[in-house]
This record gives sequence, structure tokens and C-alpha cells, in this order.
Amino acid sequence: MLARIAAAVLALVLLAPPASAQVLRGTVLDTTSGQPLDGVRVIAFSAAGDRMGYAVTDTSGRFLFQMPAVGQYRLQATKLGYAITITEPIWVGSASEADVVLAMVHGPVPLDTVTVVARPLPTALKQIPYLVDAGFYRRQRWGFGYFLTRAEIDKRDALIMADLLKGIPGVRVRCTSATSCNVTMPVANMMFVGKGCSPSVVLDGVLLSPGGSSDSGPSLSALNPFHLEAVEIYPHSDGVPVQWRTSACGAIVAWSRR
Repeated sequence: MLARIAAAVLALVLLAPPASAQVLRGTVLDTTSGQPLDGVRVIAFSAAGDRMGYAVTDTSGRFLFQMPAVGQYRLQATKLGYAITITEPIWVGSASEADVVLAMVHGPVPLDTVTVVARPLPTALKQIPYLVDAGFYRRQRWGFGYFLTRAEIDKRDALIMADLLKGIPGVRVRCTSATSCNVTMPVANMMFVGKGCSPSVVLDGVLLSPGGSSDSGPSLSALNPFHLEAVEIYPHSDGVPVQWRTSACGAIVAWSRR
């Protein structure tokens, strides 16, 4: 039975008496032990990739969402030590409750290959006060995402923002001309097959573009690498600061030079 749970995410729609709101509830289980998992972060996304809600499982592995409208939703479950689980679309109706079971696989999560080159550290590593206040260095120490300082931006010698992002693990840059490029996140794109997955764009703490599979906000071309002091790149939603986690497609967080 556990093998069947590990093979796929089970989505069981159960009929119930008419409800006053669209309810999506579920349980998260460990595929090896079959036991419920507590402390799992579960995020609900609309079919367009917009973030609709956030929950953390209790000691019984249970979570619950009150969805704002009838429609299809996807769930993303994350927990340290487990592979990220993403469901197929789940239909939530107005006169029934959707009850789902999410199976999470325990074990190391494969990461992109990282080459480390040892070099002497400067005697005094200067931190820029406004980046300290913005939490840039704290998030850099946590290790989620990729972080570029002004010195690293200069080394890349990028003329446009898309050039600056080339070579970053988990980021795909496709250009149709020297100045027209499309940036997507292939890891998150599995949730929206054929629709693309554009990251949200944030400048100095202000959300410029919400990202997602139907993003129509300002493109990354609105950012000029020469005018930036630092950049945070998150290839998927895991690790994105909560105030900028607007879709499942990750984020580009930029900070201007001052």
C-alpha cells in the first residue's frame, strides 16, 4: 500500500453536505513509514500560478484551506529532508469538500552542482547598511537562492538583466535578439506545463511583477545591472521571503545602488 502512495499523489474528492465556502483539506504522509508529517509547509496556487493560501500541517499531518472561488488548484508541500511534492490540478467545487493525501519522499534532495574555489577573505568584509537593514546578508547566510553583490555584478559585465542571470542554476534565459530575452524557472515550470513560469520581480522591496504562468507585469528589462547594488535569485518559491512569494515561479529581488 505504501508503494502505491509513493508512486503518486492521491487526490480524492469526497461528496459532503453543501458548504458555505470552497474547502480544500488534506493530510501529508511519509511514504516510507506511512505516518503523518507535522510542520510541512503547504502552499495553494490557482491554475494561473497565483498564490492563494499558506498552511502548516499539525501533529496529525492535516491542513485546510478556504478557497475564494470554485476552480482548479495545485498544492506544493515542502519540508526539510524531503523532496518537494507538487500535486496535479485539484477541482474544488461549491457544494463539496476536496480531501487530498500528499505523499512525501524522505531523503536528500538533488541540488545543482556547485564548484567551490577557496580564496583568502578580506581582512574586513564591508557590509552596506541599507542592505543589512533589508535583510540581504541574513538571507545570504541562510543559503536559499543565489546572491550577487556589486563586485560579482561587475565581474559578469552584463549589459542587460537577462545577461546577468545567465549561468545561474535553475534559471533559463532565452533571447530572440540582443535586447529581447525571456527568463523562466524550469524547476517551477513543471506545475504549468506549456505555460512558462516567470519569476516575480522586486526592486528595493517593491513588487514590480507578480510572476506566474500568466504574468503580464513589467519585464526584467526594467532593471539595469549598472544601477544595482545587489540581486537575490530564487529559482522556485521555496526560500523566497514571504512578502514577495506571490507565485510558485520564484523571484528576482534587486537592490539599487545608493
